Amino acid sequence: MARLYIPLSAALLLMTFLSCGSGKNEKVNEVSTDSLERADSLEKMESQWTIDSAKMVRMSTPDLEFCELHGPVKSIKYNDGLKYEFSRDGKLLLVDNYCPFYDHSGSEDDYGKMSLKRNSKGEINSYVMWESSEDYEWKNGKISKIEGGGEGLEWHITMSYDENGLLRAKKGYQQMEDGTEHEDIDVQFTYLDTDKYGNWTKRKAGKVTETRTITYFNIVRPAADEFCPILKTYDFNGKIGTEKDCPMQIGPDGGYYVVGSGKKALRFSDYDPAKGDLTIDAFKPDGERYIGRFNGKLSGKTYKGTFTNHKGGKVTFEFTLK
Repeated sequence: MARLYIPLSAALLLMTFLSCGSGKNEKVNEVSTDSLERADSLEKMESQWTIDSAKMVRMSTPDLEFCELHGPVKSIKYNDGLKYEFSRDGKLLLVDNYCPFYDHSGSEDDYGKMSLKRNSKGEINSYVMWESSEDYEWKNGKISKIEGGGEGLEWHITMSYDENGLLRAKKGYQQMEDGTEHEDIDVQFTYLDTDKYGNWTKRKAGKVTETRTITYFNIVRPAADEFCPILKTYDFNGKIGTEKDCPMQIGPDGGYYVVGSGKKALRFSDYDPAKGDLTIDAFKPDGERYIGRFNGKLSGKTYKGTFTNHKGGKVTFEFTLK
């Protein structure tokens, strides 16, 4: 069966955010109307950004909890090679470069890929991967029970947590489906190392040592005139593959793009102003199901790169900022 990771809650990171100047030391008779408008705009942007940054540092979502995480996590890679990628708002997008929220159990091309499903609360409550499956029961924002089976086995596990919300033990049993060869499960967890956000990076699960590498989204405050869809809305127009005249909009409340007769939802993912690397995630019109990612460079008013869909198919794009 695929190895999944059960959630824990970790201590939150305390951060101090620097404030930008707003021209308060300037003499009134030396400040033009444009300068006052700019100063007011900077103050509003600073306030928005501080709030947004604080939310990202403390962010906890069902998908992050499912992978024992909190904060602005971009990706995690475990010592067995399994990799998870997230959106900026804490949604699980990719597992080993494919979207797990599609049914991967019916095609030989998708053999070995897990399919995940959510309940009405947005919690991941089941996983299927050909010969094996698991159902998850949640309580107080954490997985409390696991019922699973595959290849003639079935297992029943209860999770327990300490006063800080850390996963401390997995107890239960596994047996053959006919009730024979019963074996008890009792795994105790000891945490050996954490990162600056308080997420664990090394622990002991019984006698097994587990490690993982975590990368984070950049939450450094941008310059006032820097491209930043977290603070401003931008409009583009261009082409995707052979489709021309495709409008795109991205901003603090998300966005959209239109290809052919279809309108899709967008969410800003990441931007590196030094390199010009811009990533935008695409979803079905309801904004829930991930369908692909725009990866490219923003140079001047040109945004150019490759769109990769949830199945791995690629097509080039080129947009011009209006």
